[in-house]
Amino acid sequence: MKLFYENKSRTLNLYQGTNMTFPPHLHKEIEILICQRGAVEATCNGKTLLLEESDIMIALPNTIHSYETKEYCEYVLCILSPDTLPMFKRYFQKEFTTPFLQREKTKKITPFVKMLLEEWKGDQNQELMISYLSVIFSLILKNTTFTEKATSTYEDILPSILVYVEDHYLEQFSLGDLASHLGFHPSYISRLFSERVHCTLTHYIMELRISYAKHLLQNTEKSITEIAYECGFTTQRTFNRVFSQLVKSSPREFRKSLS
Repeated sequence: MKLFYENKSRTLNLYQGTNMTFPPHLHKEIEILICQRGAVEATCNGKTLLLEESDIMIALPNTIHSYETKEYCEYVLCILSPDTLPMFKRYFQKEFTTPFLQREKTKKITPFVKMLLEEWKGDQNQELMISYLSVIFSLILKNTTFTEKATSTYEDILPSILVYVEDHYLEQFSLGDLASHLGFHPSYISRLFSERVHCTLTHYIMELRISYAKHLLQNTEKSITEIAYECGFTTQRTFNRVFSQLVKSSPREFRKSLS
């Protein structure tokens, strides 16, 4: 997923930021989010919790998860390939009974997260970082339980929808294209998506495009017109309108606020 757009070829990526908000998505990596300050609503595998300081969410490979910050949060996000921790491979095809660990269970974990982050910002010694990750994951395992993954046609199709949208959201495609690709009727795809993701497919695509647009506004010097077209919009006017609806500011105002 183009969630963080860069360095996805690495087996380990760390990010530190504020106000994490991203719609439901999935990928083959493990994702660990640590709330450092404030609060962020996290949803993973159909379970939702308001994460507060020192709370953690863990999404195993191919598990649908999302975030929404309603006021303010500071977070650390770790995305790593399962190959980074081969000794834990047997756990990656299971599900956590709960994907959340709250503060009383993370006291021994947070110091290792801090050391991992410091090493990432410094020398980036791979062996040392993997050692920290091994300890972090071991402590996570000590404080949670697993169940076997549930399988059903209903559950299996949503990941396929999300993967298709991930691959094509910067392009022009229709509900009919998606339905034809998956072999289901468009109305079934539309109803299932709305029930499970709690928004329309169109709204979801717009959220992905605007999230990528925010990344380009912050990290490139491309013009707003260039960004609009790169993000799949056919006119800058439509891009400005959708951006303002979702971000509550214009693209120009958003870029100016970052300087």
